[in-house]
Amino acid sequence: MKHFVLTLFLGLAVTAHAFAQIVPILPIPQKVELSQKTLRLNRKLTFRTQHLPHSSQLAINRLITNWEKKTLSKYLVIANEGSDIDLSIQPDWKGQSSSLEEYELKINDHIQLKAKTNAGLLHAFESLAQLIQSDEQGYFLPNCMIADWPRFAHRGLMIDVARHFIPVDVMLRSIDAMAASKLNVLHLHLSDDEGFRIESKKYPNLHLRGSNGSFYSQEEMRKIVKFASDREILVIPEFDIPGHSQSWFVGYPELASEKKEYQLGPRFVIEEGKPMNPMALTQMINSQSTPTINPTEKKTYQFLENFFKEMMELFPGPYFHVGMDENNGIAWKKNPTIQAFMKSNHIANEHDLQAYFGERLNLIVKKLGKKTVMWEEGFHQNLSENVAVQLWKPALMGKVLQAEEAALKNHQVIVSRGFYLDYFMPAAFHYLNTELLDLKNDQWVIGGEAAIWTELVDQNNFETRTWPRAVAIAARLWSSKEEKDLDKFYERLPSFDKHLTSLGLEHQMRSEAQLSSLLNQNLSDSDKQFFQLVAPLKGFKRLIGTMTQATALKMDHFSAFADILPSDSELKWEFRKSIKIYLQDPSNSINRTTINDYLKNWVLFDKLFSTKQEQSYQLKKILPMAKQISHCSQLVLNFLNSENAIEKSQILAEISKLKKMNVADLECVIADELEALVNGKLKDIDLKLSFF
Repeated sequence: MKHFVLTLFLGLAVTAHAFAQIVPILPIPQKVELSQKTLRLNRKLTFRTQHLPHSSQLAINRLITNWEKKTLSKYLVIANEGSDIDLSIQPDWKGQSSSLEEYELKINDHIQLKAKTNAGLLHAFESLAQLIQSDEQGYFLPNCMIADWPRFAHRGLMIDVARHFIPVDVMLRSIDAMAASKLNVLHLHLSDDEGFRIESKKYPNLHLRGSNGSFYSQEEMRKIVKFASDREILVIPEFDIPGHSQSWFVGYPELASEKKEYQLGPRFVIEEGKPMNPMALTQMINSQSTPTINPTEKKTYQFLENFFKEMMELFPGPYFHVGMDENNGIAWKKNPTIQAFMKSNHIANEHDLQAYFGERLNLIVKKLGKKTVMWEEGFHQNLSENVAVQLWKPALMGKVLQAEEAALKNHQVIVSRGFYLDYFMPAAFHYLNTELLDLKNDQWVIGGEAAIWTELVDQNNFETRTWPRAVAIAARLWSSKEEKDLDKFYERLPSFDKHLTSLGLEHQMRSEAQLSSLLNQNLSDSDKQFFQLVAPLKGFKRLIGTMTQATALKMDHFSAFADILPSDSELKWEFRKSIKIYLQDPSNSINRTTINDYLKNWVLFDKLFSTKQEQSYQLKKILPMAKQISHCSQLVLNFLNSENAIEKSQILAEISKLKKMNVADLECVIADELEALVNGKLKDIDLKLSFF
């Protein structure tokens, strides 16, 4: 047993609170006992850090910095003596679960933290960092006992840095956010058709010719891996082959199945002026030859083994991801040499050739001492058991691989289905992911990963697209299956979002700055309210629209309203909460006044934006949405107050128009709530993922 002491010199007063408290921690802990008393921070807390693991000392330093940012005071300092906070790492502690990440945190007249491992201790620090609160008397910690551990061991975030490069400083900020969310795996998608994003000294043309100059040097990647490791976060590299490999061929065309000159860019090229609807897009995806590695050449495997070996020296973790997704096999079908190889080796079709290639890759990875990970397309009935399989395809794509099927073949399973952040779905969609809520046996999966693909994301909107929604996925992977109350989750989300800002994330600052730039003026309070009532189109609607554009017309930077605005709205949930109270008790005058105030503010949008439109070309695009929100707000306000009210059916018809509006790839997020004030029925949140 390792036992350490964190000391506390303070005049902490234990006081009773008259108001109800919550423990404002995300992910929501497994067990919480909460009293109405608090521990007041009246003097400095001092930590003794001798004999602590280095990463724990770093965690304490982060906690000190974070609290200082939140309070503008130095409540936490490091000292060499004292023993008012007990901290212990106890490998033999049984706890309440089998998880090695379990921790226990007690706050009463002093503070106790206990964990089985250093990882658990760091989770305890992250929870403690979120607990500091304030009122008119100053800062305090709620008296509580928290026993906490993760439901799943593998809790990750996959970041696509290939389509659009994400710089090191942005990456490090997100790693801090991951630690705060208790995510412990960073999966980096390092190569795709649009870019190869890491330096290779063995094969330098991979990054020199395959990146347009935007790549991580090996020194930078070591920095990222070390930064993550200090937070008990494992980094998994992914090099996506045999498809998605155009960037490899710019420098090494001999690896390709089709002999030609290659350049960086998307796999599918859509000609300008050529009609392209979703059906035509599907046909093109299934029939067009795409850049694909040649799996029949010995030199291919020698190249890959040399390259994998070089990369594995940068990534000390046990996993190595080789992609294996979205290969339609057309390039193989059109190559006579490959077809002859298949015939002589009794390989029946391109699907079997993909399986052959996957097994060859796995042999290389296994030989080099790592465990192979593949996307679900790499799965087949005879796949080697040591390969981990990552699920991603949504059910609306048809027959998809189920966790049970892969698990019963003894594969580790990672779930990303329902966790794609680039679908523009609200946090609720990910939090209530049925893939894990309906899972019959937790032993079938080792965990899951959020995924942020960057076709419509760059370094300027990456944080807005990823945070704070990623914590909904972290919470689904950490908290118990029974913990699925959306109101409870959203009640904590604003506090967590502010916590992320205190850690240094720039998602809020960047979003506001970009909106101000589009408006050509600083944001007013009314502007901020309006932009919380609209969000990017949900599901595949925007992605399909972009995918069917002519390649030459596609933007490579993202600065429109739909690029800048988040997919979630704190204001929507506040409004929705008020409506629930109203529907239960329409006579509640305080709540009724709150709703009236909301509507009165929104009625002004039409006049406000009509006045401003001459100052901003971009604003003119969304004026129809502002007008309709104003119009509907006025109709509902009149209805609630029996002033010049028109028929219910007419009001509902206008709200229906608002629901259907698509203005500059934006939709209104409060139409259902407005409707409920008229018909008395509040619909459940629409979490259906759809193409159109």
